[in-house]
Amino acid sequence: MTRDSGKPDLAHSLDPLDVAVHRTVHGFTDPKTGEKGAPALAKTIGMKPGVLQNKADPGMDEAQLNLKQARSVVLATGDTEIAEAFAAECGGVFVPVEKFNATGDAGLLEQYTAMEAEHGRLAGEIHAALDDKKLTPAHIRALKTTLNRLISEQQALVARMGAVAEPD
Repeated sequence: MTRDSGKPDLAHSLDPLDVAVHRTVHGFTDPKTGEKGAPALAKTIGMKPGVLQNKADPGMDEAQLNLKQARSVVLATGDTEIAEAFAAECGGVFVPVEKFNATGDAGLLEQYTAMEAEHGRLAGEIHAALDDKKLTPAHIRALKTTLNRLISEQQALVARMGAVAEPD
């Protein structure tokens, strides 16, 4: 398969994890310098540019990121595509959870209402998808996006509650 450019469509011919690594590494732009791709990211994570270039090349099976290096790439870029591909290959989903400082009752209430707002959005998406009596791939993508936001809000609520829980 090819994209409009005539180049092979990596997403349909390679391992999803290899595709995620390639896109993440080559899609990076250093916010400070404006440099792009493997050379810029290599500086950020303390790796030689040629080594990272090779590890991000889906055709080089002998050069792969190890798990700690993949973690460094995800944390440096803020791009979770590698984590998402890994989770999907393992039969799960990656759910980002917002970072926060310790919270009190007001923060817990804020998180709970954010979670319920996502519940409402999900119900609206389901209603809209079923209203025209025909589910489409666009409906499913919208439902997936909204459901993932809801799961993220639920996990954030549990994390906030854990932050204020009394020790055993």
